[in-house]
Amino acid sequence: MLISVIVPAYNSQESILRTLVSADQIACDDLEIICVNDGSTDGTQEIINRFSVGAQHSVTYRNTPNRGVSAARNLGMSIATGDWVYFLDADDAIDFERFGAVAERLRTDLSDADCVKTSFRMRENEAAYDRRFVETERLVGGADIRGLRKAVSGCPDSTFSFNEYLGCVWGGFFKRELILANKLEMDPGLHFMEDMQFQLKYFAGCKQVIVLPDITYEYVVNDASATHSWSSKQEKSLLNSLGLLLSAVEDDEELSGLLKPRFAYYILLTVLDRRRTCYSEDSAEIIGFLKSDSSRSLVASFGSLFDRVGVLAPKHLLLSQFLKVLVKCLGVGSDASV
Repeated sequence: MLISVIVPAYNSQESILRTLVSADQIACDDLEIICVNDGSTDGTQEIINRFSVGAQHSVTYRNTPNRGVSAARNLGMSIATGDWVYFLDADDAIDFERFGAVAERLRTDLSDADCVKTSFRMRENEAAYDRRFVETERLVGGADIRGLRKAVSGCPDSTFSFNEYLGCVWGGFFKRELILANKLEMDPGLHFMEDMQFQLKYFAGCKQVIVLPDITYEYVVNDASATHSWSSKQEKSLLNSLGLLLSAVEDDEELSGLLKPRFAYYILLTVLDRRRTCYSEDSAEIIGFLKSDSSRSLVASFGSLFDRVGVLAPKHLLLSQFLKVLVKCLGVGSDASV
Protein backbone atom coordinates (compact mmCIF):
# COMPACT_ATOMS: atom_id res chain seq x y z
CA MET A 1 0.00 0.00 0.00
CA LEU A 2 1.36 3.42 -0.98
CA ILE A 3 -0.77 5.93 0.98
CA SER A 4 -3.00 5.77 4.05
CA VAL A 5 -5.39 8.71 4.37
CA ILE A 6 -6.40 9.03 8.03
CA VAL A 7 -9.66 10.83 8.85
CA PRO A 8 -10.61 11.44 12.52
CA ALA A 9 -14.27 12.39 12.87
CA TYR A 10 -16.42 13.69 15.71
CA ASN A 11 -20.01 14.88 15.19
CA SER A 12 -19.21 15.65 11.56
CA GLN A 13 -22.43 14.63 9.85
CA GLU A 14 -22.64 17.93 7.95
CA SER A 15 -19.24 17.57 6.28
CA ILE A 16 -17.91 14.01 6.55
CA LEU A 17 -19.41 12.72 3.29
CA ARG A 18 -17.86 15.54 1.24
CA THR A 19 -14.54 14.88 2.95
CA LEU A 20 -14.56 11.14 2.29
CA VAL A 21 -15.76 11.52 -1.29
CA SER A 22 -12.89 13.93 -2.02
CA ALA A 23 -10.43 11.27 -0.84
CA ASP A 24 -12.18 8.50 -2.75
CA GLN A 25 -11.87 10.45 -6.03
CA ILE A 26 -8.06 10.34 -5.91
CA ALA A 27 -6.67 8.60 -8.99
CA CYS A 28 -4.31 6.23 -7.19
CA ASP A 29 -4.64 2.45 -7.30
CA ASP A 30 -2.68 1.97 -4.09
CA LEU A 31 -4.52 4.02 -1.46
CA GLU A 32 -6.57 3.24 1.63
CA ILE A 33 -8.91 5.45 3.65
CA ILE A 34 -8.96 4.99 7.42
CA CYS A 35 -11.78 6.74 9.25
CA VAL A 36 -11.97 6.82 13.05
CA ASN A 37 -15.35 7.83 14.45
CA ASP A 38 -14.40 9.37 17.79
CA GLY A 39 -17.59 8.74 19.76
CA SER A 40 -19.91 10.87 17.61
CA THR A 41 -23.44 11.33 18.90
CA ASP A 42 -24.94 12.49 15.59
CA GLY A 43 -25.26 10.65 12.28
CA THR A 44 -21.52 10.50 11.51
CA GLN A 45 -21.20 6.75 12.03
CA GLU A 46 -24.13 5.93 9.75
CA ILE A 47 -22.75 8.14 6.97
CA ILE A 48 -19.32 6.48 7.20
CA ASN A 49 -20.94 3.04 7.07
CA ARG A 50 -22.92 3.89 3.94
CA PHE A 51 -19.92 5.49 2.24
CA SER A 52 -17.67 2.49 2.85
CA VAL A 53 -20.01 0.14 0.97
CA GLY A 54 -19.66 1.81 -2.43
CA ALA A 55 -16.19 3.39 -2.17
CA GLN A 56 -13.65 2.63 -4.90
CA HIS A 57 -10.75 2.61 -2.46
CA SER A 58 -10.32 0.32 0.53
CA VAL A 59 -12.07 1.83 3.57
CA THR A 60 -11.29 0.84 7.15
CA TYR A 61 -13.27 2.44 9.94
CA ARG A 62 -13.33 2.17 13.69
CA ASN A 63 -15.89 3.39 16.20
CA THR A 64 -14.41 4.40 19.55
CA PRO A 65 -15.47 6.25 22.70
CA ASN A 66 -14.73 9.97 22.53
CA ARG A 67 -11.04 10.40 23.36
CA GLY A 68 -10.06 13.38 21.22
CA VAL A 69 -8.46 13.94 17.83
CA SER A 70 -4.97 12.87 18.93
CA ALA A 71 -6.16 9.45 20.10
CA ALA A 72 -8.18 9.06 16.89
CA ARG A 73 -5.16 9.87 14.72
CA ASN A 74 -2.98 7.53 16.77
CA LEU A 75 -5.43 4.69 16.22
CA GLY A 76 -5.44 5.48 12.52
CA MET A 77 -1.65 5.34 12.39
CA SER A 78 -1.59 2.05 14.29
CA ILE A 79 -3.75 0.28 11.69
CA ALA A 80 -2.37 2.03 8.60
CA THR A 81 -0.54 -0.12 6.05
CA GLY A 82 0.65 2.56 3.62
CA ASP A 83 4.23 3.63 3.11
CA TRP A 84 3.00 7.21 3.55
CA VAL A 85 0.46 8.64 6.01
CA TYR A 86 -1.68 11.66 5.11
CA PHE A 87 -4.00 13.32 7.65
CA LEU A 88 -7.38 14.71 6.57
CA ASP A 89 -9.75 16.48 8.98
CA ALA A 90 -13.44 15.61 8.77
CA ASP A 91 -14.55 19.13 7.79
CA ASP A 92 -11.90 19.65 5.10
CA ALA A 93 -11.29 18.13 1.66
CA ILE A 94 -8.61 16.92 -0.72
CA ASP A 95 -7.84 18.41 -4.12
CA PHE A 96 -7.90 14.94 -5.64
CA GLU A 97 -6.33 15.87 -8.99
CA ARG A 98 -3.26 17.53 -7.51
CA PHE A 99 -3.05 14.89 -4.80
CA GLY A 100 -2.95 12.22 -7.49
CA ALA A 101 -0.08 13.97 -9.26
CA VAL A 102 1.96 14.14 -6.05
CA ALA A 103 1.10 10.50 -5.27
CA GLU A 104 2.69 9.41 -8.55
CA ARG A 105 5.87 11.25 -7.62
CA LEU A 106 6.00 9.46 -4.27
CA ARG A 107 6.89 6.34 -6.26
CA THR A 108 9.70 8.08 -8.14
CA ASP A 109 11.62 11.29 -7.45
CA LEU A 110 10.02 11.97 -4.04
CA SER A 111 10.48 8.45 -2.69
CA ASP A 112 13.70 9.20 -0.78
CA ALA A 113 12.19 12.08 1.19
CA ASP A 114 11.25 11.56 4.85
CA CYS A 115 8.33 13.95 4.48
CA VAL A 116 6.62 15.83 1.67
CA LYS A 117 4.77 18.96 2.75
CA THR A 118 2.29 20.35 0.25
CA SER A 119 0.50 23.69 0.17
CA PHE A 120 -3.21 24.29 0.74
CA ARG A 121 -6.30 26.24 -0.20
CA MET A 122 -8.25 28.12 2.45
CA ARG A 123 -12.01 28.24 1.92
CA GLU A 124 -14.20 30.60 3.89
CA ASN A 125 -17.84 30.71 2.89
CA GLU A 126 -17.82 31.29 -0.88
CA ALA A 127 -14.27 32.64 -1.05
CA ALA A 128 -11.15 30.52 -1.61
CA TYR A 129 -7.51 31.54 -1.28
CA ASP A 130 -4.46 29.57 -2.39
CA ARG A 131 -1.79 29.46 0.30
CA ARG A 132 1.62 28.27 -0.89
CA PHE A 133 4.43 27.72 1.58
CA VAL A 134 6.94 28.05 -1.27
CA GLU A 135 6.75 29.32 -4.84
CA THR A 136 9.07 26.63 -6.17
CA GLU A 137 9.87 23.15 -4.88
CA ARG A 138 12.34 23.22 -2.01
CA LEU A 139 14.53 20.49 -0.55
CA VAL A 140 15.22 20.95 3.17
CA GLY A 141 18.03 18.87 4.63
CA GLY A 142 21.00 18.86 6.99
CA ALA A 143 21.27 21.97 9.14
CA ASP A 144 18.22 23.45 7.41
CA ILE A 145 15.99 20.93 9.21
CA ARG A 146 16.51 23.04 12.31
CA GLY A 147 15.13 26.05 10.46
CA LEU A 148 12.13 24.00 9.37
CA ARG A 149 11.40 23.04 12.99
CA LYS A 150 11.59 26.72 13.85
CA ALA A 151 9.11 27.57 11.08
CA VAL A 152 6.79 24.74 12.11
CA SER A 153 6.71 26.13 15.64
CA GLY A 154 5.33 29.40 14.25
CA CYS A 155 8.45 31.50 14.71
CA PRO A 156 8.92 34.20 12.04
CA ASP A 157 10.86 32.78 9.11
CA SER A 158 11.40 34.31 5.69
CA THR A 159 12.05 30.92 4.10
CA PHE A 160 8.38 29.93 4.03
CA SER A 161 5.16 31.83 3.45
CA PHE A 162 2.14 31.28 5.70
CA ASN A 163 4.39 29.35 8.07
CA GLU A 164 1.80 29.70 10.85
CA TYR A 165 0.09 26.79 9.07
CA LEU A 166 3.21 24.64 8.70
CA GLY A 167 2.54 23.28 12.18
CA CYS A 168 -0.65 21.59 10.94
CA VAL A 169 -0.20 17.94 9.97
CA TRP A 170 -2.80 18.07 7.24
CA GLY A 171 -1.40 18.44 3.76
CA GLY A 172 1.76 16.50 4.59
CA PHE A 173 2.90 13.01 3.56
CA PHE A 174 4.73 11.32 6.43
CA LYS A 175 6.79 8.13 6.17
CA ARG A 176 5.10 5.46 8.28
CA GLU A 177 8.43 3.66 8.62
CA LEU A 178 9.90 6.72 10.36
CA ILE A 179 6.86 7.06 12.63
CA LEU A 180 7.20 3.43 13.72
CA ALA A 181 11.00 3.54 14.10
CA ASN A 182 10.82 6.53 16.43
CA LYS A 183 7.64 5.36 18.19
CA LEU A 184 5.95 8.66 17.41
CA GLU A 185 2.37 9.50 18.23
CA MET A 186 0.30 12.52 19.10
CA ASP A 187 -0.10 13.33 22.77
CA PRO A 188 -3.74 12.70 23.79
CA GLY A 189 -3.20 15.16 26.66
CA LEU A 190 -2.75 18.02 24.19
CA HIS A 191 -5.90 19.81 23.07
CA PHE A 192 -4.11 22.57 21.17
CA MET A 193 -1.34 22.31 18.57
CA GLU A 194 -1.00 18.56 19.07
CA ASP A 195 0.04 18.27 15.43
CA MET A 196 2.78 20.86 15.95
CA GLN A 197 4.30 18.78 18.74
CA PHE A 198 4.13 15.67 16.56
CA GLN A 199 5.96 17.40 13.71
CA LEU A 200 8.63 18.92 15.95
CA LYS A 201 9.49 15.39 17.06
CA TYR A 202 9.08 13.92 13.59
CA PHE A 203 11.35 16.42 11.85
CA ALA A 204 14.04 15.92 14.48
CA GLY A 205 14.56 12.48 12.93
CA CYS A 206 14.42 13.58 9.28
CA LYS A 207 17.31 13.79 6.84
CA GLN A 208 15.39 15.51 4.08
CA VAL A 209 11.99 17.13 3.71
CA ILE A 210 10.55 18.36 0.44
CA VAL A 211 8.15 21.32 0.47
CA LEU A 212 5.98 21.72 -2.60
CA PRO A 213 3.90 24.62 -3.96
CA ASP A 214 1.37 22.01 -5.14
CA ILE A 215 -1.99 22.34 -3.37
CA THR A 216 -3.41 18.99 -2.25
CA TYR A 217 -5.51 20.13 0.71
CA GLU A 218 -8.54 22.37 1.16
CA TYR A 219 -8.82 23.84 4.65
CA VAL A 220 -12.37 24.94 5.40
CA VAL A 221 -12.69 27.73 7.95
CA ASN A 222 -15.34 26.56 10.37
CA ASP A 223 -16.31 28.78 13.30
CA ALA A 224 -17.67 25.77 15.16
CA SER A 225 -14.38 23.83 15.00
CA ALA A 226 -12.16 23.20 18.00
CA THR A 227 -9.71 25.81 16.74
CA HIS A 228 -12.33 28.56 16.63
CA SER A 229 -14.59 27.75 19.56
CA TRP A 230 -13.47 28.76 23.04
CA SER A 231 -14.21 28.19 26.72
CA SER A 232 -12.60 28.75 30.11
CA LYS A 233 -11.68 25.06 30.21
CA GLN A 234 -9.88 25.42 26.90
CA GLU A 235 -7.97 28.45 28.17
CA LYS A 236 -6.49 26.35 30.95
CA SER A 237 -5.81 23.55 28.49
CA LEU A 238 -3.93 26.00 26.26
CA LEU A 239 -1.40 26.70 28.98
CA ASN A 240 -0.85 23.00 29.53
CA SER A 241 -0.44 22.38 25.81
CA LEU A 242 2.16 25.11 25.38
CA GLY A 243 4.11 23.75 28.33
CA LEU A 244 4.17 20.28 26.77
CA LEU A 245 5.24 21.76 23.46
CA LEU A 246 8.23 23.38 25.13
CA SER A 247 9.24 19.99 26.49
CA ALA A 248 9.16 18.63 22.93
CA VAL A 249 12.02 20.96 21.95
CA GLU A 250 14.06 20.82 25.15
CA ASP A 251 16.83 19.20 23.07
CA ASP A 252 17.27 22.53 21.25
CA GLU A 253 18.07 25.39 23.63
CA GLU A 254 17.90 28.03 20.89
CA LEU A 255 14.50 26.89 19.63
CA SER A 256 13.17 26.60 23.18
CA GLY A 257 14.29 30.18 23.84
CA LEU A 258 12.51 31.36 20.71
CA LEU A 259 9.31 29.53 21.58
CA LYS A 260 8.78 31.03 25.02
CA PRO A 261 8.22 34.59 23.80
CA ARG A 262 6.39 33.27 20.75
CA PHE A 263 3.96 31.30 22.87
CA ALA A 264 3.39 34.23 25.20
CA TYR A 265 2.59 36.36 22.18
CA TYR A 266 0.32 33.61 20.85
CA ILE A 267 -1.60 33.48 24.12
CA LEU A 268 -2.13 37.23 24.00
CA LEU A 269 -3.28 37.33 20.38
CA THR A 270 -5.45 34.24 20.70
CA VAL A 271 -7.37 35.55 23.66
CA LEU A 272 -7.73 39.03 22.23
CA ASP A 273 -8.96 37.58 18.96
CA ARG A 274 -11.62 35.58 20.77
CA ARG A 275 -12.80 38.80 22.47
CA ARG A 276 -13.30 37.15 25.82
CA THR A 277 -15.08 38.25 28.95
CA CYS A 278 -14.33 41.31 31.03
CA TYR A 279 -11.75 41.26 33.81
CA SER A 280 -12.10 41.45 37.56
CA GLU A 281 -10.91 44.52 39.46
CA ASP A 282 -10.32 42.36 42.53
CA SER A 283 -7.04 40.85 41.39
CA ALA A 284 -4.84 43.34 43.21
CA GLU A 285 -1.69 41.25 43.09
CA ILE A 286 -1.84 40.80 39.33
CA ILE A 287 -2.78 44.40 38.64
CA GLY A 288 0.06 45.56 40.89
CA PHE A 289 2.52 43.35 39.07
CA LEU A 290 1.34 44.51 35.65
CA LYS A 291 1.71 48.17 36.60
CA SER A 292 5.26 47.67 37.86
CA ASP A 293 8.37 48.65 35.91
CA SER A 294 9.56 45.06 35.91
CA SER A 295 6.35 43.98 34.24
CA ARG A 296 6.74 46.58 31.54
CA SER A 297 10.19 45.31 30.62
CA LEU A 298 8.95 41.73 30.58
CA VAL A 299 6.02 42.54 28.36
CA ALA A 300 8.22 44.55 26.02
CA SER A 301 10.12 41.38 25.11
CA PHE A 302 7.35 38.88 25.94
CA GLY A 303 10.23 36.81 27.27
CA SER A 304 8.99 35.77 30.70
CA LEU A 305 5.32 36.50 30.21
CA PHE A 306 4.71 32.84 29.48
CA ASP A 307 6.07 31.89 32.90
CA ARG A 308 4.14 34.67 34.62
CA VAL A 309 0.90 33.61 33.00
CA GLY A 310 1.48 30.03 34.09
CA VAL A 311 2.25 31.04 37.69
CA LEU A 312 -0.25 33.82 38.32
CA ALA A 313 -3.32 33.30 36.19
CA PRO A 314 -4.68 30.01 37.55
CA LYS A 315 -4.52 31.30 41.12
CA HIS A 316 -6.72 34.31 40.60
CA LEU A 317 -8.76 34.45 37.42
CA LEU A 318 -9.23 33.07 33.96
CA LEU A 319 -6.43 33.52 31.46
CA SER A 320 -8.63 35.72 29.31
CA GLN A 321 -9.34 37.97 32.28
CA PHE A 322 -5.67 38.10 33.15
CA LEU A 323 -4.77 39.22 29.65
CA LYS A 324 -7.58 41.75 29.69
CA VAL A 325 -5.88 43.34 32.68
CA LEU A 326 -2.59 43.20 30.83
CA VAL A 327 -3.97 45.10 27.86
CA LYS A 328 -5.74 47.70 29.98
CA CYS A 329 -2.86 48.40 32.35
CA LEU A 330 0.00 48.38 29.86
CA GLY A 331 -1.67 49.43 26.65
CA VAL A 332 -0.31 46.41 24.79
CA GLY A 333 -3.33 46.46 22.51
CA SER A 334 -4.97 49.48 20.97
CA ASP A 335 -8.50 48.19 21.58
CA ALA A 336 -9.29 48.41 25.30
CA SER A 337 -12.83 47.21 24.77
CA VAL A 338 -12.00 43.61 23.81
